[in-house]
Amino acid sequence: MAELSTNAANGSIVDYGAVQQSGTNHRGALRVAGATCASGASNTDQCINSIASPTIVTAGVEAFGMTVAGVNCSNTTTYYPCSFSGGTEHLNPTANYDCTGSTGNTTYPSNTTDTGQVTGPTGCEYVWDESGTQDTIASASTPVGNEALILKFASTPNLVTPTGTYTAQADFVATPTY
Repeated sequence: MAELSTNAANGSIVDYGAVQQSGTNHRGALRVAGATCASGASNTDQCINSIASPTIVTAGVEAFGMTVAGVNCSNTTTYYPCSFSGGTEHLNPTANYDCTGSTGNTTYPSNTTDTGQVTGPTGCEYVWDESGTQDTIASASTPVGNEALILKFASTPNLVTPTGTYTAQADFVATPTY
């Protein structure tokens, strides 16, 4: 979860940027630290292929990505009320990182309350920008009181993907607009 609380009158944006690891190529990908990665997509190096545009993750097709599965409003204040189940959250995911994506889902999966666990269907679309460039994952145009983005990560190896301890890191930054 990534929680935001701000009294910024004109809202805020939430960005992330993949932390660049040591090694070669795909330095912001899900990878074994210090691995030498192929310059393009490969199933035989120690780097999991990042999903460049919103895609459903399929078992056995090497891929790694992130999506925003919902907004948790359970800790909101009376000053900035929020109801996820009622559709009155202030913090809204951007299109590329919205689990509803283009798969025909019209509501966030399996979340009927403001505090329920989001298990989600396999229909969520995932994406990961490994470049280190800041990508906006959510924004608000009004103040936000303790609303939390529920982040989901998905990864699957190929049958020939080498074993190892794979990690990915990201920096998340919220910028208010006063």
